[in-house]
Amino acid sequence: MSDTATSEHREQLIRLGLRRTDRETALNALRDYRQLVQDGQHTEAGRLLDQLLDQDQETTHA
Repeated sequence: MSDTATSEHREQLIRLGLRRTDRETALNALRDYRQLVQDGQHTEAGRLLDQLLDQDQETTHA
């Protein structure tokens, strides 16, 4: 995964966390994402991002 893609994912996660609840939620999501990427689990990191985005869509459309 490129640094640009990682930066974009990071920004998306931050926006999701700040919009949904608070800064701590965003930081926790970033920590989980970072750990998955560091462990080479890019598929799992993508799933985490997809899950967060899906939850955000459900929240904004509800």
